[in-house]
Amino acid sequence: MLYHGGALGDVTIVPQEFTPRDIMELKIYDKNYVLPAECAQNDPHLPYCQLDGLYEIAPVFYNTVEPYNHMNEHCASRAPQYLRPAGC
Repeated sequence: MLYHGGALGDVTIVPQEFTPRDIMELKIYDKNYVLPAECAQNDPHLPYCQLDGLYEIAPVFYNTVEPYNHMNEHCASRAPQYLRPAGC
């Protein structure tokens, strides 16, 4: 949705190559966004509003990686932490 909605600008990617962590790492989110009160109350330690799910992604990586062409096309990862080999 982000790619086809234009959130990545003119960057060319293959969306199927992205893990949930990759999506959270994208540096496309507004750092000045004020969370709704419900989000801040339910998850005060998160900089984003988690709508559903039992697991959360560590906010350490949130909004840290500038999108670039062919991002993640050659990087393996393994759930549930989605760790990658060095150099990816």
